[in-house]
Amino acid sequence: MANKRMFTMKIVDSDAFLDMPLSAQCLYFHLNMRADDDGFVGNPKRVMKIVNASEDDLKLLIMKKFVLTFDDGVIVIKHWRMHNTLSQNRYHETQYLDEKSLLKIKKNGSYSLEKGDIIDDSRLIGAKDKYDRLTNGLQMADSDLDLDKDIGKDKDSDKGIGKDLGKDPNMNTSYSCPEPENLDTGQKVISLILNDKTFHDIYQKDIEKWNDLFPAVDVMQELRKMVGWLDSNPTKRKTRRGVSRFINNWLSNAQDKGGSRNNNVQYQSQTAQMLEQSYDMIDNWSTKKEMEEHRDDN
Repeated sequence: MANKRMFTMKIVDSDAFLDMPLSAQCLYFHLNMRADDDGFVGNPKRVMKIVNASEDDLKLLIMKKFVLTFDDGVIVIKHWRMHNTLSQNRYHETQYLDEKSLLKIKKNGSYSLEKGDIIDDSRLIGAKDKYDRLTNGLQMADSDLDLDKDIGKDKDSDKGIGKDLGKDPNMNTSYSCPEPENLDTGQKVISLILNDKTFHDIYQKDIEKWNDLFPAVDVMQELRKMVGWLDSNPTKRKTRRGVSRFINNWLSNAQDKGGSRNNNVQYQSQTAQMLEQSYDMIDNWSTKKEMEEHRDDN
């Protein structure tokens, strides 16, 4: 993330912006300063605490559409690309790719969740990759030049190395890459559909890990809910890169709400209690019936 950000007077000098209280304006500037190169902020509440802003300040920015929000709490600066010109050799694409895929861009450069053109930053990403390769190539060339200068300075040491190698004719001087370890991923338990209609497989070892991390959560039940949610919301399906964060956020929210495991236990306890009361009522009714029949016989 860059250390410098810019602002256009078209936005910050507008009546809609200046009519807001100074606390909301201050929060807007701080969110812009901490946004990534696509204008996304993953921790707006932390920024609010830093600048002592209130929930109302953020709600006002959202209501006036100076920022756009997503279901997982991430926000994006609506007029980010009006404020900042993205540099080809410094651009780093956001990590919030799922949220970015939901955005469109209008003719004036502002983001929208409803109408506009699809965002295509392949030119910026390609230019950055080309710049990185060129930079790395220059650095490697400089390193090679330094290495060439050192070669030949100590001819005796080179001769010594040759003599040492010749002492053991059985020495193997060839090198090969080690075989990758055959990692056992365990038994596949369930799969989540992704935005490209492929599947992200979840294994037993993943379930065991999440059971330890989220002890109050019925992990399998929550995974089944995820399957149903992704099946019903095809436009919100995750990328292969973003699905792990989606799962962790889902389970973390379930843990924060008290967990689903405790709810199931509580429900089972209530059901057992209701059944026990029903059995007591049946026993009482049977006893009363027997007493009445006995009285009639006498």
